[in-house]
Amino acid sequence: MLDEARLNENPVQRLSRLIRYSFWDGLTRRIDASSIEKAGTDPKDWTDDPRPRIYVPESCPEQIQYYQELSRDQPRIRLDVQRLTPQMITPEGIRDLNDKPGLLALAMESYTNPRTGSTELRGLPFVVPGGRFNEMYGWDSYMESIGLIANERVDLAKSMVQNFCFCIKHYGKIFNANRTYYLGRTQPPFLTDMALRVYEKIRHEPGALEFLREAIVAAIKEYYTVWMASPRLDPLTGLSRYRPEGIGVPPETEATHFVHVLAPYATKYSMTVPEFILAYNRSDKTVMEPELDEYFLHDRAVRESGHDTSYRLENVCVFPIYNFVLSTLQVGKIVSQADHAQFHLTSYDCSRRGIC
Repeated sequence: MLDEARLNENPVQRLSRLIRYSFWDGLTRRIDASSIEKAGTDPKDWTDDPRPRIYVPESCPEQIQYYQELSRDQPRIRLDVQRLTPQMITPEGIRDLNDKPGLLALAMESYTNPRTGSTELRGLPFVVPGGRFNEMYGWDSYMESIGLIANERVDLAKSMVQNFCFCIKHYGKIFNANRTYYLGRTQPPFLTDMALRVYEKIRHEPGALEFLREAIVAAIKEYYTVWMASPRLDPLTGLSRYRPEGIGVPPETEATHFVHVLAPYATKYSMTVPEFILAYNRSDKTVMEPELDEYFLHDRAVRESGHDTSYRLENVCVFPIYNFVLSTLQVGKIVSQADHAQFHLTSYDCSRRGIC
């Protein structure tokens, strides 16, 4: 039975309450036994045997053991656990992983299971866009964190910052999303702004300074190894830009997404479009089309920027004039803000309190 106050609740207040206490929780995921079957299954998996699959950095042996035990204890899930090495995070290695696409492990924490009293691992939570998207998306996570903080759900915003830091530490960058086919693609550098917003809310809580230290270390690494390094640092202008690495056709799209682009090439080689994609993606370089390589370079750059793909940006996204319109000015402004935020953090809190 609903009381009269609930029935007469202001519609705007009701929606706000539902967002704060219901909708955010409905979009929250963890990568552990509680949701690996749902999060690990990829509706974009194009292989003959789609199944939950997770890639764990070799630098996280405790996670490798956790997922291997989970796979053994719950065979019904058919969880495939793979070890990811730094040598695999190359354009060629990422392309080869497309034969076995999977989820990329995120941060975990130890906790005491209230039912058993034992110390176990569980994934740090993150918020997903919803629908068929059950991964942690970089651009979306930043926008979500602003709403989470406004709705006093700082716990979720904090854990997404920690997941970002984990990605930088173990994979070298924050991804478009944590699937293997995004390994060569990052996202706008929002980490410092996210960390600042969260820290302002938790600064008096235990562990706040350690959270801040972890974020600063990750942000500095990202600044120098991603945005101030090749291929994203433009040697002509000295500015940062969106320029991801990748080989072949981006595999996460719908099957017909690139047909209008690929059909003329397939005709040229007397192949069907699926046959041409296989030949074009192969490592033996049976098919070499530099113009097509450049087309997909621009396509990946648009995706890395967080913008939706558009005919307006085809074949021009990483050219100098469009760098200023889309890539260089946008990412340059954010990188500059990130640089300023790092200075603010280190000068105000870290050096003063001796944690950096």
